[in-house]
Parts: sequence; structure tokens; C-alpha cells
Amino acid sequence: MTFETVENVLQISSNSVMTIAMAAVLLLIGYFVNSKVSFLRKYCIPAPVVGGFLFMFITFLGHMSGTFAFKFDSSFQDPFMLAFFTTVGLGASFALLKKAACC
Repeated sequence: MTFETVENVLQISSNSVMTIAMAAVLLLIGYFVNSKVSFLRKYCIPAPVVGGFLFMFITFLGHMSGTFAFKFDSSFQDPFMLAFFTTVGLGASFALLKKAACC
């Protein structure tokens, strides 16, 4: 992870290992927040979404205040997106697809 100032904005850059580590920490924070807030459990909000929203708010504050920004290595983005959408697709059944086509 490197820190540098570019045009009076702190640029926080991370390599692929640190990007995955930060994602894992945010996932654990999401599980923790999910276990403490009954509203999230009641409406079945998954922990990765909670952790992602928390990080989104942090980056939004940095962007709006113009004080800091993040730059991530995206080399794992394509394989993880492929794995995610493949598993979502494998979760679909023919009966479910047939039911959706009727409506």
C-alpha cells in the first residue's frame, strides 16, 4: 500500500494482495454489523453488501471533501466477476426460469 499526495489529495494505492485483504476485513465488519443490527437481519441484507456500503460511504466522504481517494489493483476483478455470475447462474433451475418467462 502506498500513500502519495496528488494535487492536494491523498492517493491511497493498494496492490492485489492488499485489495483482497481489505475486502476480507470489510466482509468481517459486514458480518459483525449484521449480527448487531436486527433491521439488516429482518430484511435479509447480506454481510458483503453491508461492508461494501460502509466502504462506499468512506470513499464518498473522501471524494466530497477532496481529502483522499483510493486506487485499487483490478487484476482479480474479471475472474471474481466470472465466478460470481457463474454461481448465480448455476443457482437457477429450469422450473424457476419457466416460471419467470410466464409473467
